[in-house]
Parts: sequence; C-alpha cells; structure tokens
Amino acid sequence: MTETCTSTVTKVVVNQNIDLPKLYSVVMFNDDVTTTEFVIQTLIEVFGLGVEPALGLTKSINDYGFGVAASGITEELANHLANLVRQRAAAEQFPLVVEVRAE
Repeated sequence: MTETCTSTVTKVVVNQNIDLPKLYSVVMFNDDVTTTEFVIQTLIEVFGLGVEPALGLTKSINDYGFGVAASGITEELANHLANLVRQRAAAEQFPLVVEVRAE
C-alpha cells in the first residue's frame, strides 16, 4: 500500500491600512449649582460606577473642574450617555455641562 501526502499552502495577505473606529469619552464639568448627590447618583445609574469610584470621580470633578465619566467607547454610545445625563440634569433644573470628546 502506498501512502500519498498532500498539503495545501494558503497565502494570507494582511491589510495594514485598516482604519480603527475612533473612540470617545464623556466629560462632566463642575458648576456651582448641580448637587454632589446628583452627580454621584448619575455616575452610578447612568455610567454603572460603584459607590466608591463615583465618590472619587465626583471629588475629582469638584477639585479639577471636570472629570471623565466614560472613555474608550463608540461615538454613538458616548452621545447616548451624554444625552441621558443632560435630560436628567434638565429635569432637575441643573446646569450640568456634559461633553463628548474624541480620544
């Protein structure tokens, strides 16, 4: 009995000109009217932060004038989250400023 061995060679071409999608951040800004409690609650309920990270980020927003609530996300998601925060702030009559920024 004779054995026959065959093999297939596949040539793989890697396209190195692929444009990755841009990533975005949601930035919240400090003001003198929006309450700390509202910011903490928003970070927990909208962005899914735990209590301790929400407290830390709220302190950072207060100390530095702004803070990144979410990063490394798609533009669509960033805009959705920012709009949720704006709607919540408007409902409470807070002037909270939220921006979506490309990374």
